[in-house]
Amino acid sequence: MTEQFKDNIEIREAVKSDLEGISEVFYESAKLHYKNDPLTFKDPKDFTSYTKKVSDFFKDRDINSFIAISGNEITGVLRYEKVQRKETGEYRGAKSIKVKDVAVKEKYRRSGIGSALMKRVLDLAQSLEYIDFVNLRVRAFNKEAVSFYEKLGFSVDSYKMSRKVNHGK
Repeated sequence: MTEQFKDNIEIREAVKSDLEGISEVFYESAKLHYKNDPLTFKDPKDFTSYTKKVSDFFKDRDINSFIAISGNEITGVLRYEKVQRKETGEYRGAKSIKVKDVAVKEKYRRSGIGSALMKRVLDLAQSLEYIDFVNLRVRAFNKEAVSFYEKLGFSVDSYKMSRKVNHGK
């Protein structure tokens, strides 16, 4: 299924022939993450080696992707998976859609592409009566993304905290 949004943004499911365009989007995103958090993220170095990493995305059948296309260019990607959490002593069982990644090329940010991708996954969740919620993680340094998700109705339900260990170096 393909949807058209404002300014000719097309949202559709990704296929293997989209690999190079998806790689370009995620390579740009990887450089941003490395720049802002080099202790966590590796330097993506060159585009060619990054394309191999992105090609592995298509090997996991449980994870699906939507892409945004403007003109003939892939401008954004959203990867997601359907997750079932088993009931345990303290947690109730739940079925959710976990948004794994959302990435939009820098020159296209704030143009509605991220919103269109999120609308597509939220519409999917709404159409699947067994889905209880949609969740995602966002890096603390990415204040713009935090604000973006809050505007879409997401709220913080937990914090993951880290502390670097200094070994006298």
